Amino acid sequence: MNRQTDLDGIVRLSPEDTRRIAAVANELDVDPQPRARSAAEWAEFAASVATAMPAALTQAAQRFATDGAPNHVLVVRGLPVDEHLQPTPTADDHRELGGTARRGVLAALGVLALLGRPPASTTPTASTGPREIPVARHITPALGQKRAGGPGEAVLLWRGADIPGDASRAHFGLLCLRGRPTTLFATARSLALEARWEQVLRDTRFVLHPNGAEPHPRTVLSGPRSDPRIGYDSLLLRPHRPDDAEAVEALRRLAVELRRVARRHVLEPGDFLLVDNHRTVHAHLFPRADRDNADWWLSRVLAPAVPPAPTAPAAPAAPTARHRRSTAPAPTPPAAPAGSAPPTNAPRTSAPPTTKVPPTSTPSTGVPPASASPTSAPPTSAGPPAPPTAARHPAPRPAPVRTAERGAPASGPPPVSRQQPEKPRPAHSHDEFSPLREVIVGDAANARIPDLQRDPSAWLAFYPDLTAAELTRVRTGRFPDRVLAETEEDLDRLVGSLRELGVVVHRPAPVDHDLMFVTPDWSSSGVTSYCPRDLTLVLGSTIIEAPSPTRSRQHELSAFRALFRRYLAAGSTWISAPRPELRDELYGVDDQGHPTLGEAEPAFDAANVLRCGRDLFYQVSVSGNEAGLRWLRSVVSLLGDYRVHPMHATCPGSHVDTALALIRPGLLLANPTSFTDDTLPKPLRRWEVLWCPPMREAAPLATPWPLASSWVGMNLLMVAPDLAIVDAAQGELIATLERHGVRVLPHSLRHARVLGGGFHCVTLDTVRDGELRDYCG
Repeated sequence: MNRQTDLDGIVRLSPEDTRRIAAVANELDVDPQPRARSAAEWAEFAASVATAMPAALTQAAQRFATDGAPNHVLVVRGLPVDEHLQPTPTADDHRELGGTARRGVLAALGVLALLGRPPASTTPTASTGPREIPVARHITPALGQKRAGGPGEAVLLWRGADIPGDASRAHFGLLCLRGRPTTLFATARSLALEARWEQVLRDTRFVLHPNGAEPHPRTVLSGPRSDPRIGYDSLLLRPHRPDDAEAVEALRRLAVELRRVARRHVLEPGDFLLVDNHRTVHAHLFPRADRDNADWWLSRVLAPAVPPAPTAPAAPAAPTARHRRSTAPAPTPPAAPAGSAPPTNAPRTSAPPTTKVPPTSTPSTGVPPASASPTSAPPTSAGPPAPPTAARHPAPRPAPVRTAERGAPASGPPPVSRQQPEKPRPAHSHDEFSPLREVIVGDAANARIPDLQRDPSAWLAFYPDLTAAELTRVRTGRFPDRVLAETEEDLDRLVGSLRELGVVVHRPAPVDHDLMFVTPDWSSSGVTSYCPRDLTLVLGSTIIEAPSPTRSRQHELSAFRALFRRYLAAGSTWISAPRPELRDELYGVDDQGHPTLGEAEPAFDAANVLRCGRDLFYQVSVSGNEAGLRWLRSVVSLLGDYRVHPMHATCPGSHVDTALALIRPGLLLANPTSFTDDTLPKPLRRWEVLWCPPMREAAPLATPWPLASSWVGMNLLMVAPDLAIVDAAQGELIATLERHGVRVLPHSLRHARVLGGGFHCVTLDTVRDGELRDYCG
């Protein structure tokens, strides 16, 4: 037995078993390219692979399904994992699951098929219709949510049956494809909580999802005390009432107890850890990712589930001797999925059972049900009955079409999106902290610095602290390829986490920022689509395009206008400030040789405005002038009962979100270099203030001239009043927030300083819960 395990039993496959299972998986799945498959296709594959499983594994799996195990977990060791496995993924993109990795998942699905058929595979949500749950999800160090620190210093995110979409599965499995990752697990039966706190956890005082998708309270513990069940997710579960102090304390004590009773297992390549999804929670230790294509790689595998066939299934075909041991009882395959059998008046054509049909090379290959068709040829009298030929040699089948262009409404759900509205919703966002529903996440592709010598607005926007002489040393043009590639990885991880939380995520359309554009007074190239918040202000259902004082950003919103048109069609109001002329007379230089913004016309970035219900806080700085303040006041007076409060000389060289962050009603985070108790805006002086601790560098600077100061580390995104996405390097800030009842999801933006934007900058929340309220009156 593995010395690094707390498990009581491991089922070991022989080399012969492994080779036979691999042969079946390879024969069924000949296409090496990643592609989408329906639950019905996955179920058919699984049923076929299950016929290759040895008798000992079949019996152990059936015992586990019916009687459980002492720890409600079981390890199958020796599933086929190809030595030519593709590089470990670093982006949360299920389309990467192709080739040898997918064939390993097929073997794991064959094991899950031995446990029986799960319920239907679509899960309705509050904001969407039914959605299909992917059968496999990547788990790697690069995709793990971790704090700053050395290997193993990770936030333990306990996951259980209440992960959205997984609750219907009685079991799932963790397949190790590469490396030796450590998995922790804890059972509800092993908990030894005080009776008071156990009772609280058995009361209906909790809800799942910070975005309010589950409106009805639930319990955390349920069932008889001799065999309790646990429905817990340390990231998504929270008290139904935020002021329920007893429920908050019960969750804290549960987290402590889970750490105390947790058992661990070090997985090896080819290990498949079967877990009881209703009685067990699990977590992973994430070491620091090397990103060398060889980090450890787990695949979290769920059994595909399809609706039952409308008619009684045909008698199952017996597996061939080639696909099972002579001593192994053949498991009963699942019933044929709905829609897979042809109608009786349109018989299926297939080759005779004795004919060897070469595998098709069509990318949309599928596998018919494992049950025999009514029109299949009868078995010959000699030898065992042969299975339908199509079960061993896949026949072409139309592939499901899944298209989702960036920047445009998708005709179907994007490949990695877990929630996409059936009907577009109008924009709806009044503040910085209400539960998040929809968001735009930026894109670093083609990001660049425009010509600083010819463009005074670029000097003002990007390097206002430099003099003209110092400016000559700054490199312009595209950012280094490594910076852009790693930032895209970080943004993809952020998108994956937001979608895990039930948030609908949109991305900008591709834009070539190298292209030049010309006005009668000046010419410029573009900059980036990295910070969608900078130029767009959402007030309720109104989308406002801001009159940026930066010439190179005048066409930046072209990457987002397809999305804005969608919101307009759904009922939003969409307006734009007067397009500024941005002539040279708008810009000046002060006595210290630094650039200044004049008052010739309204000019401001939307990121200079902080929203707090009826109160809007506008920073007058190099990126927002007094004329812009007057224009904003005149417009919002037509939209509702708003109060606009100017702030002067707080953080003159940057946007307001590196100086102030509104955490929840009554609690804010402030930059001590920008504010004191006496200089905070008067409406906020009655709020509790968390003074931001010193910032740590998230990564070594990739260029000597970053666009943001280290205070970009406090640029956080509130997903809900009690959940924040924060720079993983800011351990002291994370601890401060957690002491005040804010759960933190740490994430990395390695080049936030270089590109000039943290998590608040790179997102634009377009839909949040809640209505227009007076938080400061």
